[in-house]
Amino acid sequence: MIKEKLSRLALLAVAPTGLLLGAASVAHAQYGPYTFDTSSSFYSQSVNHDGNNFDNNLNPSQYPYVALDYGGAGSTTANSTETWENTYDATGNGGGAVQLSTTFNEPANGAGGSAFVVQLESNPSNPGATDATLYATNVSFDVLVDPSSTPDAYGGYGYFQVATVEPNYSQDGNSFAEELGNPTYSSPSTGTWQHISIPLNPADPFFAVVFQDYQDAGRATVGPVTYDIDDLTLTPVPEPASLGMLGLTVPALLRRRRAAAGR
Repeated sequence: MIKEKLSRLALLAVAPTGLLLGAASVAHAQYGPYTFDTSSSFYSQSVNHDGNNFDNNLNPSQYPYVALDYGGAGSTTANSTETWENTYDATGNGGGAVQLSTTFNEPANGAGGSAFVVQLESNPSNPGATDATLYATNVSFDVLVDPSSTPDAYGGYGYFQVATVEPNYSQDGNSFAEELGNPTYSSPSTGTWQHISIPLNPADPFFAVVFQDYQDAGRATVGPVTYDIDDLTLTPVPEPASLGMLGLTVPALLRRRRAAAGR
C-alpha cells in the first residue's frame, strides 16, 4: 500500500546549494557502517529458532542484534545460523563479516525461504533506546556468496530481497530484488563482494533491516546457501533541529546577498 506521507527531505529541495552542509553538521551523517569486524561486533541468537525474533530487552552493547526472522518449510528452520567469520572482509582491514546460512530442501518442501533480521538501535541519539524512531533515506551494504553454497536452477542462490521493519513489526518492502550471486542471470559469482544501495521512504520509521533469500520448488535448491553481509550503512533523514537551523540560515543568506548587491 502506498503511504501518502510528506517527506522532511522535501524541505531541503528548495534550499540553495551549500546549505545542506550546514544543516548536516548537527544531524547524524550516517548510522554505521556496521563492519562486523569481530565476533563481539554484534549479538547473535542461537541456532534452532524461528519466527519474529526481535528482542526489546537488549542493552547498548548488544546492538546490532542478528537472528533468524523466519525459516521456510521443513529443514530451513533447524538449519539456519548467523555467525561471525573472518575469511572474507569487505572493509579490507583484516576484520570479518556476519555470515548467514540456511540449508534448503525445496523440491521436497515446496515454496519457502528464510530471512534474517538485523535489529539496530532505533535512536542513535539515545543509545540503547528501542522506541523505533529511526528514519533513513538509504540503506547500503556489501554481500558475498560463499563458494560452498548450492546454486539454484537459475545459476544464482535464491531470490534476494531486503525490507525494513516498522514499529508494528510489519515489513516495509521496496523495489529491490535480484538473484543472489547472479543479479544479471548471466554471470554467477561466488567469493566476490557486491555493493548494494537501496533508497528508503524517509517518512517511514523502522528499527530493523531484514535480508530474505526466497526459494521455491522451481529453483530446486537442495543444500546450503551461505552469504556474508558487511559494512551495513544507513543514511538518516536530517533531524528536526537541522531543519530549523536551515530555516534560520536562508533569511541570513538572502540578507547577505541583498547587502552585496547594494554595494
